[in-house]
Amino acid sequence: MLHIYICQSYQADNQGTLIDKNHITKLVFDKKRPYVSYIKKIIYPIMLETERLYLVPFGAEDLGLLHHLFTHPYIREHLWDGQEIDLEESMNFISANKKYFQHYRWGLWKILSKTLLEEIGFAGLWPLFEDPQPQLLYGLLPQYSKQGFASEAASKVVDYAFEELAFPYVKASMDTNHIDSSKLASRLGMSMISDSNLEGRPTAIYCLNAPVPQKASNLN
Repeated sequence: MLHIYICQSYQADNQGTLIDKNHITKLVFDKKRPYVSYIKKIIYPIMLETERLYLVPFGAEDLGLLHHLFTHPYIREHLWDGQEIDLEESMNFISANKKYFQHYRWGLWKILSKTLLEEIGFAGLWPLFEDPQPQLLYGLLPQYSKQGFASEAASKVVDYAFEELAFPYVKASMDTNHIDSSKLASRLGMSMISDSNLEGRPTAIYCLNAPVPQKASNLN
């Protein structure tokens, strides 16, 4: 069963009371029956949306999903240097994710395909290599790669970092030999700023500076 979270664009109720825009509708799709089985109003943290994807913060109910993604051979090859983490470490990620969203409004989002009704990976911002600012982090299951989903999700996270969080830059670290990630970083407009050994592994770091605000033209 897949949980899809759809934002509502409320502004005020019939008494004129403002409604929190973080109110969203939770639609639960039964994959055997391609229709909404029920609708329930809930309060949920920040969700992002693109043309083909929903990005929903991982919650406690997503421990199994997160652990599956983190331990999948295709993802862990570059995320964990091929090592398989245990369930406790995934639980620590879920706990930290809740804290980061509550206090800083960033963390890891699960990626949901609107058309496939599948959870296909993750994307977000996460502390790495003692950088003072969280870095872009993402991963897709292999059957969903080469379809532009990673670029679409990563681009949305970068836009969110600049537009909503006012980050001065966004970095992404990757194995030097990870060609697909290097190409994705380049598509996002990032440039490589270093290529060295970090924690005993050849690592390239890419960076994109926030756009410079354009000054309003003087029409006088």
